[in-house]
Amino acid sequence: MRQVDGKTNTQYTDQTVEMGPTYYYQVTALDTFGQESAASATVSETALDDTIPPVVLGIEPINNTIIGPHAQITVRAEDNLRLSAIRLEYALAENDWQEISTVNTTDNATFAWDTAPLNGEVKVRAIAIDSRGNESDGSVIRTYLVDNQGPAQVTGLTGTPTASGVLLKWQDVPDQDFAYFLVEQKEAVEGTYLKISTVNNVLGMNVQNLQPNTTYWFRVTAYDRRDNRGTPSEEIAITTTADTTAPVITALNPKPGRFATQIPLKITASDNVGITSLIVQQSTNKTDWTELTTITKDGTQSVVTITYNLDVTGMPEGSYYIRGVAEDAAGNQSDTSETAPFVEYYIDHTAPAVPANFSVESTAGYLTLKWDRNPEIDLAGYNIYRAEEEAGPYTVLAEKHTYLSYLDREVQQGITYYYKVAAIDTAGNIGMQTAPFSAMPTEDVEAVAFKNII
Repeated sequence: MRQVDGKTNTQYTDQTVEMGPTYYYQVTALDTFGQESAASATVSETALDDTIPPVVLGIEPINNTIIGPHAQITVRAEDNLRLSAIRLEYALAENDWQEISTVNTTDNATFAWDTAPLNGEVKVRAIAIDSRGNESDGSVIRTYLVDNQGPAQVTGLTGTPTASGVLLKWQDVPDQDFAYFLVEQKEAVEGTYLKISTVNNVLGMNVQNLQPNTTYWFRVTAYDRRDNRGTPSEEIAITTTADTTAPVITALNPKPGRFATQIPLKITASDNVGITSLIVQQSTNKTDWTELTTITKDGTQSVVTITYNLDVTGMPEGSYYIRGVAEDAAGNQSDTSETAPFVEYYIDHTAPAVPANFSVESTAGYLTLKWDRNPEIDLAGYNIYRAEEEAGPYTVLAEKHTYLSYLDREVQQGITYYYKVAAIDTAGNIGMQTAPFSAMPTEDVEAVAFKNII
């Protein structure tokens, strides 16, 4: 049974029949509710043999296209009844057609054609085949130029070594369809070449991240726009030089300042090859340096950043100088002379004095705290504490408050509040707290005033 949708569609072509047998047909109508009418009168017919061949409508790409080693050919075809397959063929001589492949299809087909070892002009045609075995006439033919020839061999390859790299240079190739150069490297005579990179607009490459005093082999190959590979250049062996370049300390943090408990050190060093260790040193006179810690690395990173928390709680007050010393695998060490970079830190364990003349003023709706300025030059601010009992507990209302007064609006009528203030310096030392000062917000007796609105 077959269903034909649409009340105006009054015909049906049965393409499933075979030649010879007689077939019988009836038609019924179906409404939108699925109700089916009575069947029509029965008709019979015997299918005639299909002798009409399919037709090839087109072959892409167009005539005279240059194709490479991996070509894609698309064929469009149709048949009066049903298409079965399309066969793609090529010929190098007149009427000497060779099958490429056959694709089963009812309309179009795309062929992936490996053209090797062909090179030069080749003709391509498609033969469409229907379900009865009828074949198209093969009159649709395309002529293509197969390019399986890679660019010329790269010549003039040279290399200039450094401790961590090689600067390669080579000569250009004359091919008009050139696309790019492939640069390859291996690490042993019998080793396997591995891709470093490709370049298309320069005749050289600076190969980096190599090891000192090590021999490497290089070659360069040109490719064309159809990805044909040319003949590789003659390989060259280059030995990198010894590493005589010392690492450099590029950053030392934090900036100079005063500290009471801990200095969060962060030091960065760079090297042309790689850092193997970074030593943190300390001095009190910038002449005699003692080691605080040594952090080792694997020597593969050219830029290294380390962190070290220096505990200064037990160190006497005064100036201390911190520097980093980096080393590489060759034993080169960063600058340790008098001009080497360092940072001065001041260890400060002395807390600020108690703020003087601390008082609290009571106002309707809020309380105002006031005190005198502390004399310390390294003052960072004031911590403000509040409780509802003189003995506490006290909570912190503000930290490192930089003004000499504080307005507390988070208060309620009828409650007595107790306040303390302590000074804090830039090193983090917190001074003794003031004696507690208590106050209660006054009653708000001011009536709300209304303005006439005209």
